[in-house]
Formats: sequence, structure tokens, C-alpha cells
Amino acid sequence: MEKNLKIVFVASEVDPFSKQGGIADVSRSLPKALQRLGHDVMVISPLYGAVDVKKYNIEQLIKGFPIRMSDKTIIKTDFWRGYMRDGLPIYFIDAPKYFSNRKNRLIYKLRNMEENGERYYFFCSAVLHLLRFKNIKPDIVHANDWHTGLVPYFLKKRFKEEELFKDVACTFSIHNLLFQSARDWWDIPKKDQDTGHTGLPNFDDKEAIKTINFMKRGILKSDVVNTVSEQYAKEILTQEFGDKMNRILTNKDKQGRFFGITNGIDYTDYNPKTDPGLYKNFSVEDVVKMKAKNKAFIQKKYGLPIEPKVPIISTNSRIAEQKGFDIFLKMADYILERNVQFIIFGDAAEKKYDKAFKDLQKKYPRKFVFTKYVPKDETQLLAGADILLMPSRFEPCGLGQLKSMRYGAVPVVRATGGLIDTVKDYEPVSGDGTGFRFKKYNEKSLLIALIRAMETFHYKSAWDKIVRQGMSQSFDWEIPAARYVHIYHKAIELKK
Repeated sequence: MEKNLKIVFVASEVDPFSKQGGIADVSRSLPKALQRLGHDVMVISPLYGAVDVKKYNIEQLIKGFPIRMSDKTIIKTDFWRGYMRDGLPIYFIDAPKYFSNRKNRLIYKLRNMEENGERYYFFCSAVLHLLRFKNIKPDIVHANDWHTGLVPYFLKKRFKEEELFKDVACTFSIHNLLFQSARDWWDIPKKDQDTGHTGLPNFDDKEAIKTINFMKRGILKSDVVNTVSEQYAKEILTQEFGDKMNRILTNKDKQGRFFGITNGIDYTDYNPKTDPGLYKNFSVEDVVKMKAKNKAFIQKKYGLPIEPKVPIISTNSRIAEQKGFDIFLKMADYILERNVQFIIFGDAAEKKYDKAFKDLQKKYPRKFVFTKYVPKDETQLLAGADILLMPSRFEPCGLGQLKSMRYGAVPVVRATGGLIDTVKDYEPVSGDGTGFRFKKYNEKSLLIALIRAMETFHYKSAWDKIVRQGMSQSFDWEIPAARYVHIYHKAIELKK
């Protein structure tokens, strides 16, 4: 029988304290699921300026703890602690110039905020100093995505001789392989690219820090690596999707050290029957009646005509090229000329998208709405929308489609990554399926998939069946959490 583990879960963002993307959702739900399985779990994350310490009863444990980053640089660091639930502490690390003094909601830019290298270099080192300060000896450290990629490196290199850490195993989760460091990896000259096999540059060498490949070092130095869906795990072993990491990952795979585990969502947090943010709560039994009321509510809220027989198509992802918005814009007019309503719900990563969507809103004021992402409104919108659009060029897992099915919005997705693992294409003859998929990444394929969905929407009994089949799927964290425990034990075994 496998023993219960002491797990340290490290992440750059944790909902509800801080959130910019899907890592925050995973970091909120997976540690809770692991705790429910009987494990001793703690979470570590930065204390950004957006974190409300009073609202969440976060207490300061020590102020000005000295962390030596180089011969010349000592950073005075604050350690804080709150709780995600009873018995599940979350520790926060703060150097005010890196984190708490920055009050903007966007906690880090996804691309080319080069100072991020310095910030997360410090954070990764501070994670181990925090464990040393609290005298915590975990069985496993679980680091997530590039921001935490130096944690495995420090465990294997700088802290390897310490009694507290010498037997600690490490798992590293890839949430999105495209983002590997503070700069876009493809923009770094080849001669300056990080091989991952040398020592780290001195902390005072700010230019050299900009070229550190955090992701590569996390992959190389972890005992076990995983990514967030089974299909994406297969894809990133190829040259097309591997972002120059496919050879390293293939080597890990051959060693039995690389896994794909499809994400889940917390069915307690995302429950249309009890969700306080909904206009009208509902379950799979009364979804048709109550969804109509939620639909009318959001039509009124967003200034659209209240028309129950017109399908509402929505999005709930960040607006970036990866998410398929380039091909969407190429066919937007073809869709908006039809009897449809569209709500684009998200923050634009680039100005070109912001302008394009505002232009569409002016052109189709009674059909098209572009509104910024507001976390508390996400499920409210899903409860009223008929269709969720996710035409991603690639998608490691995706949580939007899992949430949408839970709230009765039928996903239209590209067949890639976790979208293949979680959305079953509708088959008209049998009536089987939970959404609509398309394969080729182009506007024609997307248009065909959307028209399939919009036409099916007008066949009420068929549509209601798809909605109920989606709501009846089980994508909670129980099974994925058990699989994580399995790879934790694998990492411990390999470490020995």
C-alpha cells in the first residue's frame, strides 16, 4: 500500500488569490483533491500586489528574512501564510520590488517581460529558503510551468547536500511548452540559448538572466515530468509541437519519466446547482427551462436583443493567436451575417485583437459584444450561452470546455491537445457526442464546425440531448489526483 505523502506544490498563481490563466485553476483544485486523498499538502506562490491579505486572512510570518542571491546581493524577503481550506496552508513569498509593490491585475506578461527572469529566479530560490526556514522536509516538490523551473535545478544542484533536501524528489508539470522563460525562446540568438547543462548565471548579471531557459532546466532536473493532457503529451514529442524540447522529452519518455495527465475541474466550485454567481441555478434535470432564463438574463446584461431562438456563442479564454482568434477573425463576418449573437469574454493579449473586436462591435452592435474578463462573471456567462468557441491552434488541456459542459454550453473546438481528450464530436445518426470538433487549423474548417453547431441548435430535442450529455460527463479531480499520486511515488522511486 502506498504511503501518504508530504507534498509541496509550487505555482506562479493560485485562484482565488491570484489569477491570470489556467495554472491558477489547477493550483486551486489539485492540492485540495490531493488533500482529500489523505496527503499532507502545502502550496507556495508569490505575494503579488493584487493579493488581498485582509480578505483572505493572510498573516505575515517574518519580515525581512535575508536571502543571499550572490556575493553582492541579499534580498530582504517576507514570508506569509494563509489557508486554502482547513489543514491546507498556502505560503506566500514577497520581495516587494518584485511582487507586492506591483498593483496591476496582470501579475506577469506572458511574453517578453524580461524582468520576469529576475523575479522568478529569486522566487525559485526563495521557495527552498522558505522550506528551510519552516524546517519542512517534503517527500515530493511539485513545480508548475516555467516560472518554477529553477526549483528542480536548485534541489539537484545548490541545495543537494543539505540534509533537509537530499532525499526530496521532484515532479515538474508543463502547462504550456510555448512559454519557456522571460523571453520568447525563438528570439534568443542561437549562441546565447541556454543548454540547461551549465551553471546558472550570477544573479547580478541581468542580461544573462534574460536567456535562462527555466522550462528546459525544470525538465532536465526533475525526476518525473508530466503535461496536462494525454494527447498533448503525445504532440510535444513531435517536432511540430515540441518547441525544441521534443528530443529531451522523448528521452524522458524512454526512461519512463514522462506522463500525460488530463486536467480536471473542481465540481464543488463549478456546480450550476449551487453556484451563487448564477441568475438561476439548475441541474441536468431542469437545464432546459433554467438555461433559458439565464440566457435572457445575459442578453439583457450585455445589451443584446432577448431572443431565445437565436444561439449565443461565447468565449472564455485569453485572446491570443494560440487560441485561434486569427482564424476566427477571418470568418467573423460570415458568421455575424447569420442569425446569431456573439460575446467575446476575455483580455486581449495584443492590440490588434482589441481593435478588431471593437470594430466588430461597432459594425454589429445588436449581435456582437466584446467585454473584458471578470472572474466572477465567467460561470454566469456559461450558464446563459448556448455555444462555447475554442478554435485553438494548440491546447495543452483547456479548462474552458470542461466548465462549459458543466454549465450546459456546448463546446466547438479544434481537435488538438486536451480538447481531443475531453470533447466527443457529435454524431447526428446516433445522437452521441458532447460538442463539435474540427481538424484543420483554418477558417474554412472553423466555419463548417460552427455552422454544424448552429444548425443543430435549431433541432431542439437533439440539442437538449447534447447539452445533457455534456453535463453528465465527469471531469472532476478525483481520478487525475490519483494519477498524480502515482507519478509522485514513481519520482520518489527513481530518486532513490
